Amino acid sequence: MFFFISFGTIDILCQGQPAETVIPIDNNRRFVVCIDTGKGTVQECPKGLWWHPVSRRCERSTLFVNFSFRK
Repeated sequence: MFFFISFGTIDILCQGQPAETVIPIDNNRRFVVCIDTGKGTVQECPKGLWWHPVSRRCERSTLFVNFSFRK
């Protein structure tokens, strides 16, 4: 289940973060990519994949669900 995240919330998550910072959300199914200080965009992994913070890509393993990491 995805939760609605407003643009204002996305921007707050990116506040003070350098560009290209990735912040996992929704149990690593989606993630925010900070594109500038205070600005970000939400990306979604394809079905069956989760964001892996070390490899910095969507992967099949469910071992990374609920594993949050900031760059």
